[in-house]
Amino acid sequence: MTLRISTASDIDTLLGWIPDEIFGAQWGALVYQWPLTKAQILQRSSLDEVTSLTLEHQGRISGFIEVVHESASECRLCRVIVDAQQRGQGLGALLLRDTLAFIREQCPSINRVTLAVFEQNSGARRCYESVGFQYLPNVRTRQVGAECWTLLAMVLDISVERSTNEERPRLSND
Repeated sequence: MTLRISTASDIDTLLGWIPDEIFGAQWGALVYQWPLTKAQILQRSSLDEVTSLTLEHQGRISGFIEVVHESASECRLCRVIVDAQQRGQGLGALLLRDTLAFIREQCPSINRVTLAVFEQNSGARRCYESVGFQYLPNVRTRQVGAECWTLLAMVLDISVERSTNEERPRLSND
């Protein structure tokens, strides 16, 4: 398994995973206009505060995630997706764990990681919970077509993980 910076050719695969406008709204949280285009995704990925990552598993592109740097101490995970044909193998949790490791390594000042998920996206919510994300009290709604969707906020304090890891005794060969 490899997590790497996304390339333009990864976007072609990603676009094939988003079959319709409703799924596109759930994934893109209304950041993008339907129909999705490679140009829209590349434009967002080129922003200084956005890092797009791709997960490869067994020689196939398996997942995609955006890390948005909100401040010196906080970033936000956005547009998380795993290929529908590869779901159910734990790749979503792996994508999240590898992304959190990337954040710890590349952005040591980051202590807080947030994300938002639509309430009806129960699979994604279970995945986020399994990695340790907790719900925040702020709940928003978004109009999607004729429906009003509830958007839940979640947070993970990675400073706690860092301090726990740093306090673990080191094994020596003495």
